[in-house]
Amino acid sequence: MSMPSLEELGEENPNLSQQAAEWRDARRNAGEDPDDWEAFREHVQAIGAPDPGDEEPHDFRDS
Repeated sequence: MSMPSLEELGEENPNLSQQAAEWRDARRNAGEDPDDWEAFREHVQAIGAPDPGDEEPHDFRDS
């Protein structure tokens, strides 16, 4: 089984790719790790979006 993509995970949350890009930019600008999938999951859930799951999408770090 291959790793999911942000697009595939976006079936549950259509804004996931945009949320990932904005979150990663903000983390980068704050000097924090933009590749921390667990921190991103926590952020997404904190804003009321569905949990994207524990498996990092193969294209998360490219978003």
